[in-house]
Amino acid sequence: MGQDTTRLTRDAAPMVYGAVDRVRDLEHRLVLATPDKTCRGMFLKGVLQVVKSFGDDAAVARCLAASGQTRITDFASYPIADRLRMSWAAAEYLAPRVGGFEAALRLLGRQATADFMASLAGRTILALTNRDVVKMINSLPTAFGASVNYGKHTVEWSGPKSGRFLLEGDLMPEPINSGIMEVVLAAGEVKGGKVQGLQLAVDCCECVFSWE
Repeated sequence: MGQDTTRLTRDAAPMVYGAVDRVRDLEHRLVLATPDKTCRGMFLKGVLQVVKSFGDDAAVARCLAASGQTRITDFASYPIADRLRMSWAAAEYLAPRVGGFEAALRLLGRQATADFMASLAGRTILALTNRDVVKMINSLPTAFGASVNYGKHTVEWSGPKSGRFLLEGDLMPEPINSGIMEVVLAAGEVKGGKVQGLQLAVDCCECVFSWE
């Protein structure tokens, strides 16, 4: 029964972010967001930080309430469902201010990367890779493994300056993951960096990347 539900949910994954699709997309993700799937609190705090940067404390409170939490601790683990609900509430607030719902999700992804890079695990990876973009990209599966406890994350190279980051069983939407990849390319100081994301299923997406 569970497998059938998952298959139907995957097949029904919306590929666009119209008002109705946004609600349906979140519902589909929450079906798969079982309580054992968690992420670090720093990513929820990052969502609140982005909203707070617009100076609206009431919006921050609404986003926190949407998660069902009353306070967030950086390195505690929280259900991914809480992050999903908070991210959707934040993106709805940010959308008219940053150019749309998808742009808002990308912004949240960029913030998530900045927060991870500032953490002990992130600083360690930056030191080990010496900010070499190829090494940083190859370290993404390790970084995700330190951030969430579910999903399979794979880097596949199609050339010396191009490839894709495949996220299987990952419940965050493609624009957030594309935002993450954008920051990685920027941190590597590449020229002409490009990221093209595609939602393959409700719990699977790819980020195709390249640079000059």
